[in-house]
Amino acid sequence: MTSTVPSTGPQRGNAGRRDLARARLIAATCAILIVAACSSDSSAVANRWQTVTDTIGDTIVIRTPGASDLRAPARLVRELSIGELEGPDEYQFANVASILPAPHGGVYVWDETTTQLRQYDSAGTYLRDVGRKGGGPGEYQYLNGLGVLPDGRILTWDARLQRINAYDTAGTMISSWRANSRLLMDNGLTVDTAGNVYLFDLLDPPDPGNPDGERRSGYIRLAAGDPDSRDTLVLPYVGPEPPTLTATGMSGKSRVSSLSAVPFAPAPFGFMGPAGYFVTAMGDRYAVTLHRPEGPLRIERDLAPTPVSPEERKDAEDRMVATMHQIDAAWKWTGPRIPDVKPAIRTLEVGADGRIWIGRSMPGERIPEHEIVEPRTGEPRSVPPRRWREPVAYDVFSLDGHYLGMVPVPPRTTLLYRRGDIAWGVVRDSLDVPFVTRFRIEWPPR
Repeated sequence: MTSTVPSTGPQRGNAGRRDLARARLIAATCAILIVAACSSDSSAVANRWQTVTDTIGDTIVIRTPGASDLRAPARLVRELSIGELEGPDEYQFANVASILPAPHGGVYVWDETTTQLRQYDSAGTYLRDVGRKGGGPGEYQYLNGLGVLPDGRILTWDARLQRINAYDTAGTMISSWRANSRLLMDNGLTVDTAGNVYLFDLLDPPDPGNPDGERRSGYIRLAAGDPDSRDTLVLPYVGPEPPTLTATGMSGKSRVSSLSAVPFAPAPFGFMGPAGYFVTAMGDRYAVTLHRPEGPLRIERDLAPTPVSPEERKDAEDRMVATMHQIDAAWKWTGPRIPDVKPAIRTLEVGADGRIWIGRSMPGERIPEHEIVEPRTGEPRSVPPRRWREPVAYDVFSLDGHYLGMVPVPPRTTLLYRRGDIAWGVVRDSLDVPFVTRFRIEWPPR
């Protein structure tokens, strides 16, 4: 069964979705009739795209042909910037790993170098530290994830201390419970709209459905309001891990190894979304599956492959060889080669509102000389600085698979949180100083 519905742009909010969709369908149909009768307005047709829905078995497949996203992308508009080149410690950032909005427009910022969770108000003014490094009540060694419960409590997950702390909006710890996990990773905690808490983890024993027979990853689920009620959810198998390169050497009397993925090799993606179901994709094709309880929904687009240019390939090879030479001075590239084309999906993110952010592979570009980060005085110079980069751009889709538009991300900018038309991230200036930044997403008129 196939249906085609014209779409006029982003859908905002969930209330009255069916009535809104019906109204848009009527409006879009009228617009098409008007354009057909008055064909002189060709620009209206050029800026319109369609949503095509197919049913294949138990899976709904949604495609968006004709999207003119490159001609009219969305814009990230800076609304707030927190940080100073020189100033008090609470305005100095080094390596921000997680950002979580706070009540009344404020924000919590976790910096893994300073090992501190800080809270700022809506104007970017420092308010307080939330917890501190240590092993006592309300303290942590490292934060592997942040989350907020429906009642406003802030959760921090410390995989090293194997526990979750809960704080109120004033930064006071109000409870704590055990949360065992074998993974030390960033952003491994998810809270769904029902208040269930999910911790990313390795699951044992390996899942028999995995054709590679490898240990599977998944989530430990803590039921809402009852941390003692838990079960495990195995991520669906979507494809093999990317091929890797290995170097082994000696550091003093110890044997050390370095394992790195081959640049531009496709990788599998899998996340627990805030709606309480998995979102998965395999990077070699543009297809993302939402594993909904009522049946899978797959988002697809047909995009031309992006080749790896000779200059970009050499830059990646030189950096990889230099990195491996730090472990083994005699290392030679004998493993899988860099592919000729980039993966269709470079990265996959799920916003706090459930929107799907698909990072597309883009043609590489040479980094301007004034932006190249050379090693600082005293730092090792064995790995050459990066001279080529890949621009970052996301295709954004609603929970029901409708295409909202493309969001290009400026150079030296990393997005860490997304919800609706607001995004938080880190922007590094020309001196490589990081600033925590709030953006408003301006969608183009359709």
